[in-house]
Amino acid sequence: MKTRKALVVDDDPLCRNLLADILREKNFEVSPYRTPHEFFADHPRCRAQDQACYAVIISDNRMPGMSGIDFLHTLKAEFKCPLPVHHMALISGDWQQQDLNRATKLGCRIFDKPTPIDTLFAWLDDLFCS
Repeated sequence: MKTRKALVVDDDPLCRNLLADILREKNFEVSPYRTPHEFFADHPRCRAQDQACYAVIISDNRMPGMSGIDFLHTLKAEFKCPLPVHHMALISGDWQQQDLNRATKLGCRIFDKPTPIDTLFAWLDDLFCS
């Protein structure tokens, strides 16, 4: 079986590590990043491909320098990431209505912090065990 890869972007090390551990529990190979800018620095040539680099992406929304919404939007609009948007998730402990509206319009999954682990597992199971 091919190893599935996951991208986690969260400036809070505790949250980033917890999300990475949750994904590893589901047998994902995880690439954790503190900010979108760190991810882009490591992937300057990340452009449209036939296959997505990751099976799932989870990003915090409130981060320094770039929000999670802007990060996912950049991946889709500028980098032409072929990953289906329903395989992308945003997580935040303080959603503003404007951010919720933008995330909903983007079409990604929205989670609150803290999110119960079984809720994340259910989302992953829906994506990969259906």
